[in-house]
Amino acid sequence: MFIIPIALWLTTPAAAQAQADGGKTLFTERCAVCHGADATGGTFATSILPRLLALDVHTGRLKWYYQFTPHNVWDWDGQAPLALIDAPWNGQRVEPVETRKLVVQANRNGFFYVLDRENGSLLLGRRFVEMLTWADGIGADGRPILRPNQEPTEAGTRVCPSLIGASNWWSTSYLPQTGLYYVQTLESCGIFTKRRDEWIAGRVFMGGAASNAPDVRPRKILRALDIRDGRVAWELPQIGDGGTRSGTLATASGLVFFGEDSGAFMAVDAATGKPLWHFQTSQTLRASPMTYSFDDRQYVAIAAGSNVLAFGLPGGR
Repeated sequence: MFIIPIALWLTTPAAAQAQADGGKTLFTERCAVCHGADATGGTFATSILPRLLALDVHTGRLKWYYQFTPHNVWDWDGQAPLALIDAPWNGQRVEPVETRKLVVQANRNGFFYVLDRENGSLLLGRRFVEMLTWADGIGADGRPILRPNQEPTEAGTRVCPSLIGASNWWSTSYLPQTGLYYVQTLESCGIFTKRRDEWIAGRVFMGGAASNAPDVRPRKILRALDIRDGRVAWELPQIGDGGTRSGTLATASGLVFFGEDSGAFMAVDAATGKPLWHFQTSQTLRASPMTYSFDDRQYVAIAAGSNVLAFGLPGGR
C-alpha cells in the first residue's frame, strides 16, 4: 500500500500554509488516495481549506475535492478518519436501489458527510450533535447554510462546537450488518476571539484564540449513525469531563469496543448500544482499541497510561 502525504505551502506575504493533518485513505479501484487537509495562518488559506482531496496515486493529479468548512475561521480541519464503504444507496428513496462506492466522515464541524468516492458528489450532509450553532445545515450546493454572528470577534464569540470539534482524529468504525457508523462525539461550545497580529518569520502566527465556553460542560456521547440518512440510531451518554480521545472498534460478532469518558474500556451491543462489559483503567484514555490474533486466539487491546491492556475470551474463542 502506497500512501502519499501531501503538504501545500503558499508563499504569500501572510505566509499562509496548509498540510495534510488527517489520515490518508487509499482505494485502488480508481487509483486514488483521499486525505483531509488542514490550514493555519492567513485568510487565503482558510478560504480554500479544509477539504477532502482525491488524488491519482500514479500521477498525483487531483481527481476531485470537497470542501467541508469554507472560510474555516474556527480551525475545524478535516482530520477525522475516513471510511470507505460499498453499500446500497437509496438516499433519494427511489427504485432500484444501487450499490455505491462511498466515503464517509463525521467531521469536526458537527456534520456527517456521505460522498460518492468515484466522483466526489455529496450524497448526504446532516448534523450529528445537538450543540451546533454556526450553520443551519448543508445546502443543495454542498455548502453550509451559515448563521449570522458566528465568526470570531475581539470580544469573543460563543460558537458550538468548540475548537476540538464534535469529533476529531480518534478512530471510527462501521458494520455492514447493521449499516451503522460508530463515532465518539463531543457536545461542547467554545469562545472564539480574534486579534490583530503581525506576521514575523519563524514565529507562530495565529491571529486569534479559543477556549471552552464557561457555561457548558463538555460531554462525550457514543453515537451510532445510520449511513443512509445520517440519523442517530442510538446513543450512549458518558460520565466524565469530555477529555477522552479514544475511538471505536466494531467487530463482526456485533460488538463495539471504545474508551469511555470515565476511563473504562467498554463493550456495547452494536445494534442497540446496550452496555455488555467494562474494565475500569483509571486513566484518561488517549488511544483507540485494536484487535489481533495470536496462537488461534483473538484479543482486544487498548493503551491506557503507561500500560497496554489485552483481553481475550477463554478457550481460544
